[in-house]
Amino acid sequence: MFGDILSDEGFHADRLDRHAAFGFARRKRQGLYEPIHGSAPDIAGKDLANPLAAILSAAMMLRYSFDQDRVSARVEAA
Repeated sequence: MFGDILSDEGFHADRLDRHAAFGFARRKRQGLYEPIHGSAPDIAGKDLANPLAAILSAAMMLRYSFDQDRVSARVEAA
């Protein structure tokens, strides 16, 4: 949980756009992959959600937990 808080705070400190993916792996094939985006109250209810960070998180999961480099590259390129 604290890693999630730190990654979110680090993301906001850099003032990046809302398209970042985060991955944390304890051991080979075990990891946590998530988009880092905050709650985005300024776009709530405006049908402006962007799934790019979630898609990139899935690509990280494919690469690092499932050893699917080729599939991950295809997801990232799409």
